Amino acid sequence: MPVATLGTRRPGSAVGQPPRPGHRVAVVFGEPLHLVPTAGSSRRQAGRELTEQLRTALAEHVRRSSELTGIPLYADLPEPGLEGVS
Repeated sequence: MPVATLGTRRPGSAVGQPPRPGHRVAVVFGEPLHLVPTAGSSRRQAGRELTEQLRTALAEHVRRSSELTGIPLYADLPEPGLEGVS
């Protein structure tokens, strides 16, 4: 089951630092994933396929969770000091 946790850290803040009081945090649960390798693939190839399926599904869940909650992802935020620069 995919889970996205958004708003737990701002870009540039310390990794072990909890969010400030009143800071908006969201935990979004997705539908269970059903990953199936291609029939007849080798064990190594099946592992690669399942890893890619999982990576793609989780990335999409995080993107949709960001849209649903309105909490931007790091890539969507302006870089410090570059506000208003085109």
